[in-house]
Order: sequence, then structure tokens, then C-alpha cells
Amino acid sequence: EGSSLIEFAVSKEPNAIEIRMIRLSIQENVPKIVNYRGNKKEDKKFLLDHYKEQTGALKTYIADFIAQSKSFTETEKQSIK
Repeated sequence: EGSSLIEFAVSKEPNAIEIRMIRLSIQENVPKIVNYRGNKKEDKKFLLDHYKEQTGALKTYIADFIAQSKSFTETEKQSIK
């Protein structure tokens, strides 16, 4: 299953911001019936805590993701600008 693969990836590289962003995106958009939403707060905090360490295109991509994400408050979205 897809969720098993992403969980395996997170377990192997827990500090990879790209993997955390992908998992958050999946958990935001998966139907509620699938019941795969348990890491949203954790991944959101990880992205906010490690955003400023990123550079170049990855930093821009993460900023764009946060700007359109349903998980982040308006204040949190403003904090990364």
C-alpha cells in the first residue's frame, strides 16, 4: 500500500523534509474513510521548524506548498515569508 511506502521512507529518513512534505500532502488529501491522517501536526511542525534551513528551489517549493496547504494557519503562512 502507498501509506506503507511513505511510512517506510519516513522511518528510513526522518529528517528528510521532502518526505515529510509528501506525507503531509497525502494526509491532507486522502479521503477521511481511509483513516490516514495521524501525522499531520507532526509533519506541519517539522516543515515550519526546518523551512529556514532549506535553500534554492526546495525552499521555494516548500513555501508554495505551505501557502496553498489547508493545514497551516494564515499566521503560519505569513511566518515563512
